[in-house]
Amino acid sequence: MIAEVNFKGESKEIALFGQGKGSRGEPVREMIGGVPFAFEWGSQIFTLPFYIKLNEFQLERYPGSMSPMSYASEVEVVDAEKGVHMPFRIYMNHVLDYRGFRFFQSSYDKDEKGSILSVNNDPGKLPTYFGYILLCLGLFLNLLNAKSRFRKLASMVQKDMVKMNSLLMVLFLGFGLSQGSLLHANTLDENLDFLKRYDVKHADKFGQLLVQSADGRFKPIDTISMEMINKVYARSSYEGLSANQVALSMMSSPAQWQVLPIIKVFHPELKKILGMRADQKYASFNDFFEKEGDRGYKLTKYSEEANRKKPALRNQFDKDIIKVDERVNICYMVYTGEIFRMIPKQNDVAKRWFAPQDAVMRFSKQEGDEVRALVGGYFEAISTGLKEGNWAEANKSGRKIRSLSRTICF
Repeated sequence: MIAEVNFKGESKEIALFGQGKGSRGEPVREMIGGVPFAFEWGSQIFTLPFYIKLNEFQLERYPGSMSPMSYASEVEVVDAEKGVHMPFRIYMNHVLDYRGFRFFQSSYDKDEKGSILSVNNDPGKLPTYFGYILLCLGLFLNLLNAKSRFRKLASMVQKDMVKMNSLLMVLFLGFGLSQGSLLHANTLDENLDFLKRYDVKHADKFGQLLVQSADGRFKPIDTISMEMINKVYARSSYEGLSANQVALSMMSSPAQWQVLPIIKVFHPELKKILGMRADQKYASFNDFFEKEGDRGYKLTKYSEEANRKKPALRNQFDKDIIKVDERVNICYMVYTGEIFRMIPKQNDVAKRWFAPQDAVMRFSKQEGDEVRALVGGYFEAISTGLKEGNWAEANKSGRKIRSLSRTICF
């Protein structure tokens, strides 16, 4: 920033260099009119009436990836004035409120030892509620006012409705059948035909199984499946396949899914990196990996750079990279079954549940063999269902897994 300073008849242009939001600028000292001045362009330093001590920063990555899945800060509020020493855990959507200030988990240092928190001065709920009341009142009065923009648009729409209906009917009769048959032919390939063999009723039974989420809560797979497909595909189904069919088939038939376009991509620069056409909306899992050599992940450096930036300094490309990287990692966790922590460990003090692969590796040999036989039998039954169309054995194997979780934990 170039600032023009006038003092006692003397004028000077001062060049000030800022370091971005959340940082102090570089100080500049000048003598103007015989008086020394100090200039600085940046954020103002504000001293809080208490301290926050970082005891530990925790970073958890997606399995088999360097992409951050979640990070948290174990802190302690030290308030000498009030004699407070309060431990607290700050993580995504879990903020620290103290003396009118709110602390959010924002980012972390490059060495992964320091945590970066964003701070807001919260005036309380009353100003927010008052603002909502004014907003609702304004919307209501806008509906009643005969001269409002809303009433004018409503009258215009009513007049043009007949013309619009006629136009839509012509378009439908002229192009509907031909376009519909073309779309049908383009999307139903061999992989999709195979995946549609997964029985809807059995997939719904699979959706009733309980799993433990990363935060320790219990959810049915049905909930996990819906969250997964909405996050990855931004829809509640895929080409006629329900969310439970998608989740079950992704875990048991990953090869067929890894070539299908299911991961939503928006940013044009990101599409170029992946080798997509500009008009494409979805990429396949395989599109994110080099086709030759070591099959390297194309977004590694972009994801690391975006995650290290403070949220306030991230541009739209950084935000899209983080979102798409998360979608890819979610797909990976479904393919490997890591997301389905459905196997409880007997006599575990922490009441932890494990994904099938983790259970086989971490449990004792006897328990691991039992899990291997149980899960292996289920996948064999699924294979039989796909070949013969008979899902009775798969339903039976699914009931065994469900009874295991209920017997041990409930």
